[in-house]
Amino acid sequence: MTILYIINQYPKISHTFIRREVLEMESQNETVLRASIRRPPEGLVDTTDLEEEVKTHYIISNFSEVFCYLIKGLTAKGIWASIKLLIPYFLKSRRKLKTIIYFVEAICLAGKYKKENVNHVHAHFGTNSADVAMFTAKMLKLPFSFTIHGADELDNFEDYSIARKVEQSFKIFCVCSYIAAQVKRKIPIKEHYKVIVSKCGIEVIEHQAEVILQNKDTALLNLVIVARACPEKGYFTLLESLKYIKLNSSCQFYLRIIGGGEELQIVKEQAKEYGLAKNILFMGWKSTDEVLDIVAQSDLFVLPSYMEGLPISIMEAMMVKTPVLSTYVSGIPELIKHGINGMLVPANDHIELAEEIISFSKMSNTLRANIADAARISVVTNHNLVNVVRNMREELKYDC
Repeated sequence: MTILYIINQYPKISHTFIRREVLEMESQNETVLRASIRRPPEGLVDTTDLEEEVKTHYIISNFSEVFCYLIKGLTAKGIWASIKLLIPYFLKSRRKLKTIIYFVEAICLAGKYKKENVNHVHAHFGTNSADVAMFTAKMLKLPFSFTIHGADELDNFEDYSIARKVEQSFKIFCVCSYIAAQVKRKIPIKEHYKVIVSKCGIEVIEHQAEVILQNKDTALLNLVIVARACPEKGYFTLLESLKYIKLNSSCQFYLRIIGGGEELQIVKEQAKEYGLAKNILFMGWKSTDEVLDIVAQSDLFVLPSYMEGLPISIMEAMMVKTPVLSTYVSGIPELIKHGINGMLVPANDHIELAEEIISFSKMSNTLRANIADAARISVVTNHNLVNVVRNMREELKYDC
């Protein structure tokens, strides 16, 4: 089977889960064509991402190439069927101008791939990439599917016209049971059979740190977070909890922050205001291997999210046997059972978060190791990338 993957920005540093899925699809003998609407805004740091960038077709590129594919796309065999789909979709859409733009982008993709013997079109996220995938598939007379990941899609379900995309789709993959339940709540019962839980996968590895963590002080509780600096990741609750710890306990800590994002500067300013500047190291984006090295040598991985899908960063920490502290949000409780393979606290409760960090600092090494071992076993058992992709291929067998 030849699958055309359509993503808004690919490869993107914070979307390693898509790259993993694509590469595993190929390792299981499927042909994968990569199309991205635009290039990621940040510079790539991972060697594998740089290799993927070379393999990716970017819709928004030089004018002559776009014009060429646009002309070819207008002769696609399903162009009239797609126009018939566009008209009612456009009339009901809350983003009419953007819908036209997505349709034009789809024409360009159809022109690019109409002679490539594509069997299926798949998009990641229910946003603009799913619009482009839907129209492209209609022009190429192919089935299409898309993966829904979390907060943005659920918060903007109507604005993104996701119910209408579901109506046109072959399957919808959701990264956790919670997301699947929310999607089913918003679509007709007759469409429920299309909704498939396909939890993100991760490679089973025996990681050995190649670079020793600099400035690690064993007298401190070494914390780490890997996340974009954005509202849903709970950075400000984390900072409030660390401020509380510093004022109300003897727990000595050092936090390493891996990631970038639109609110990074605000996070830095808030950390300074709270008197935490000497307790925090902002490390920026790192390659996958660097992230695993840093996480594996940390004492506790913290992710106090307000909203999530199924965080790959938590799964990576579990894989390298670093205990995780997170929140009772979305798919996270599907990963972590409190006190068994990790710790959970209510979202947006900085005191509960702080007390759990303090409690962990007093935990015996034996108990920490038991939690870490249980975490690895659960993620290997339930999120083996090979099995996740194999199951996804089974769901797409109709297209062969």
